[in-house]
Amino acid sequence: MVRWYVRMKIDYDKLRAILIEIESLPPSGYYSTAVSQIPGNRDELDEYLALLEDAGWIRDPSATSSGRSCVGLTWQGHQYLDSIRDQSVWMRVRERMQAAGVSASVELVKALALNVGKELLGL
Repeated sequence: MVRWYVRMKIDYDKLRAILIEIESLPPSGYYSTAVSQIPGNRDELDEYLALLEDAGWIRDPSATSSGRSCVGLTWQGHQYLDSIRDQSVWMRVRERMQAAGVSASVELVKALALNVGKELLGL
């Protein structure tokens, strides 16, 4: 299948929501952009799934004419989601990025989340 790209800026709220939706699948289920509950057009959701595939965060990715799909998260996908899953941690990470006025890489978002988690635990 030919790979195409949608021009977009990564929306980390949407990325987080997609990861949470994928993780909530039943053991025999699969995630499909064609039936996703995440707001957005299918081309955009397909591109997010392609990015997650490129990062190695989803298991058994596939692409068909009806959209992209996967059966779950990989270890790396779970590790990233674990760092940003908690809503209070996520809100603090977002506030810090907005206060600094910077866009962030996935690695920086995860590092911020780990620092916020440590602060919440008093470490």
